[in-house]
Amino acid sequence: LPDVPRVPFFMVAIVLVSLAIFNTALVMRLFQKGRTSQLWPVMILRILVTTLVTTFFITVLRWILFPINCSTKYPTDQTVSTWLRAKADAPCNPWGSPEVFVALPSILLALIFVVFSLATTLLSFEV
Repeated sequence: LPDVPRVPFFMVAIVLVSLAIFNTALVMRLFQKGRTSQLWPVMILRILVTTLVTTFFITVLRWILFPINCSTKYPTDQTVSTWLRAKADAPCNPWGSPEVFVALPSILLALIFVVFSLATTLLSFEV
């Protein structure tokens, strides 16, 4: 396999999942206020849920958990430690400093994403 940089995929996954969660809160707020005439947030949410949860769930989850992945199947220059320390030979240490400040929020976002995915899957099949 070609050596694909992993950090851009991590960033894209973080942005897309955060956008989906923010958009969910916006849609909930719009329905709470009775403003059902604005359909663009619902359409965006539908696209995000279809893309992130239904189609690419495992892939997105893997990219979100990139900071704690020290797998030997990837090159050693493709870890969060080498990215944060800007040294190609930095050992993978997700629980060291400064890596832990990226690892813990990504774990929290992964947990939120799993709960979000379960809820949206349950709601979409119940309706």
